[in-house]
Amino acid sequence: HNFDEHTHLHMGDARKKSGIITDRTNFYATMGGQEGDSGEIQVLGNATHSGEFEVESTHVFGGYVLHIGQVQRGALRVGDTVTMNVTRGKRGKIQSTHTATHLANWALREVLGDTVDQKGSLVADDRLRFDFSNNAPVSGEQLAKVEELVAKQIAANYIVHAELAPLSKAKDFNSLRAVFGETYPDPVRVVSICVPLEELIANASNPEWRQYSIEFCGGTHVAATGEIGSFAVLSEEAVAKGVRRIVAVTGEKAAEAARLADGIAANVARAGALPADELPKAVAALLTEVDAASISASRKTTLRAQIAALQEKVKAMGKQLAAAMEQKAIAQARAIAQSAQNSNSLVVVSQIDCGADRQALQSAVKVIRDTLPRVAVMLFAVDEAGKAMMHASVPDAAITKGLKAGAWLREAAAAMGGKGGGKDDNAQGGAPNGQNVRDAMRAAEQVALKALM
Repeated sequence: HNFDEHTHLHMGDARKKSGIITDRTNFYATMGGQEGDSGEIQVLGNATHSGEFEVESTHVFGGYVLHIGQVQRGALRVGDTVTMNVTRGKRGKIQSTHTATHLANWALREVLGDTVDQKGSLVADDRLRFDFSNNAPVSGEQLAKVEELVAKQIAANYIVHAELAPLSKAKDFNSLRAVFGETYPDPVRVVSICVPLEELIANASNPEWRQYSIEFCGGTHVAATGEIGSFAVLSEEAVAKGVRRIVAVTGEKAAEAARLADGIAANVARAGALPADELPKAVAALLTEVDAASISASRKTTLRAQIAALQEKVKAMGKQLAAAMEQKAIAQARAIAQSAQNSNSLVVVSQIDCGADRQALQSAVKVIRDTLPRVAVMLFAVDEAGKAMMHASVPDAAITKGLKAGAWLREAAAAMGGKGGGKDDNAQGGAPNGQNVRDAMRAAEQVALKALM
């Protein structure tokens, strides 16, 4: 809306976005990466009308602060005296994330070196985003160190000083962090954590200032670092060549991230004591839980490493179980081979107890063929889920008579609703209806005996 002395806003404009300009304001407008305030504007002390305007966002246009939102009640006219109420909860959270952004900037330089420069930022009430120059990913250990440094500054509850200083003097402050290429006003606002402005001016090059965050900034901040409460870096990623980005949270969100990470860590510890048959499922669930969790990136790296160790344990246990299962299948196969040898059988069709271990089934078939090279063999196995698998091996003499492994196995598998195939001398397959394994075994025997007799 364009305002003149006759224009006003009223309830009829409630569905429209409008902008209000006042002669002065306590609302911070979006700039420098910090999101603007929200709140309300109310008509004060007017005998003819009242009005209330909800400010959803605040921006700068043409040098004016524009309060953008909607009329909620009554009307607002040019010349009205109004009260302006900033949403304190949102402002407080933004102040926390903004000061935390300064601490993160300082900590990244301490951990990664002086080549780290700010490339962009976003300060919101629910998170902060900080882009910086770095040619390599920041490791989980480095992120943990950044969090540790920030946590120490928060615990120290340093006063946050925000004062104007001559630009010529401020540029010489040791430890100063400024955005490369940015044009700053004179005087410039300096936000110094712990060190008062008069001390900076009196001894600009003091090496002790390296221990603290000092930046040019026009944004809103907490009065002391302890108000931040907690800090956690949730993610780190590349956004351009040589530019990395961290996303972090403060306050209750950071505390909740820590509690969530602690809970997952406890689950990982408990999983390590689970029996072998329960561990694989638990590990899969932990991986899903960690990937989805909104927790510190450094804690996530640590937890993934711990889960990876459990995965290796699962693999080792799986190999041990597979070896034991294979030996069990081989022992069964030797007994079957001995029985067939005693009865001079031309065909061996039998079931092996080896679950879903196909390698064990193949080894069992090999044992029988090695012992009885002239015998046609088909072995079956049914796992706990009721699914069947089968493997067939046929000698050359039987192939000559018309018994071919692929076709033979397919006929047997059909009795269980399955399929399979392979070469004339070797074939394998599977089926969903393992409860019909006896029917499949009878079909296999009949087909084989008909071809060989």
